[in-house]
Amino acid sequence: AKSETHSRNLIVVPEVLEYSKQELMQYEYDILGYYLKDNPLSLYKNRLKQLTSSRQVQEKPSGESVVIGGRVAECKPLTTKKGAEMAFLKVEDLTGRTDITIFPGTYHKFRNLVQTNQIIEVQGRIEASTYTIKDEEKTTNKIIATMIKSMEEIRRVNRADINLRDLNFQDDYCQLKRIFLLLNEDAGDIPVHFVYDMFRFKTDYLVSNTTLSELNDTGLVERFYEEIK
Repeated sequence: AKSETHSRNLIVVPEVLEYSKQELMQYEYDILGYYLKDNPLSLYKNRLKQLTSSRQVQEKPSGESVVIGGRVAECKPLTTKKGAEMAFLKVEDLTGRTDITIFPGTYHKFRNLVQTNQIIEVQGRIEASTYTIKDEEKTTNKIIATMIKSMEEIRRVNRADINLRDLNFQDDYCQLKRIFLLLNEDAGDIPVHFVYDMFRFKTDYLVSNTTLSELNDTGLVERFYEEIK
């Protein structure tokens, strides 16, 4: 009778799946307001180096065209007097935040990409705005968006194929060794696939554009890129 009572009091803990690294980082940010260890933008750091940073935006002249990337830290949609929808964003990269204005025509095209915490690239032009604090006039730069892309989508559609079909593994040992040295030393954001005849093998290697240029010297690399409309 005692064992029956004991069994009735047992609490069955359901088996749950392990959270992904991205999910853990997001919960961390939602609870604490900042990232303790990793930042989701670290996955895109090589790509971000090729773009204009938030810090550099403030140094650019008004009217200049730029492309920035980062996490949507804030998104404030609003409706104009004419009933059209637009939005104001704050996009955060590894150097700071940039204010983005998305007018109705652009917002209609890209509204699904500008939800909070999405990682995006924004193309647009610099616009300087002036404000006064304690009788002191200050100027800050914002961006008027003309094109928005998902950085995850860009990362997914970029691919470098290394064709092993024409490689003689015995005679071309030095070439093969150089390829793997480059792959192992880099940590970029362009996925690498190995191709042999009709077969393509996905690898865990990620390379930067710099390393990809060096790999191009082998004559075995073909890069695939699809422009996101």
